[in-house]
Amino acid sequence: MENKGEATVFEEFIRNQPIFEISRSVILENAYEMDLTLLAKLLKPLITDKNINVLLSERKKPVKELGFLLKDPVRVLEFENLAGSELVDFVKTEAKAIGLALDDASIRFLGGVYEGDTWSLVTELRKLASFKSSIVRKDLDSFGLQIAPDYWPLMNGMKSSDMRNRMMALE
Repeated sequence: MENKGEATVFEEFIRNQPIFEISRSVILENAYEMDLTLLAKLLKPLITDKNINVLLSERKKPVKELGFLLKDPVRVLEFENLAGSELVDFVKTEAKAIGLALDDASIRFLGGVYEGDTWSLVTELRKLASFKSSIVRKDLDSFGLQIAPDYWPLMNGMKSSDMRNRMMALE
């Protein structure tokens, strides 16, 4: 919703009744970027509409103008980012559920690549399962997956007075 014109597209989606479908669903991301008064005006009638489902995906709780989203009959679910052993257990559980065998190194690597993004992690596991039923760490290198570098220590290393630190950051 952060792009211009997205509010108009959402408004048209709400107002237009499809010919062959009764129920419709929409996912709104970055909705707090648009005019909140307009957003509230568009969302309020949808609370009682059984034919339109709106999933509002945001990192923060609704602001004051959208406080009605925290009351019944609206359902609010929070999903915490997994880390450490919880993330490892999640990867193991999801891989097992789709019949994918992963070695411990692969589990740790995938957890590092998709830290904070379990949706993409599950999608990647399903993609991997479509290629092979058993994956080892060496297999993941051929797929081009990389753990994103930790930006600030890298930048601090580049400006370090110690030549060794600068070279390590450069590498």
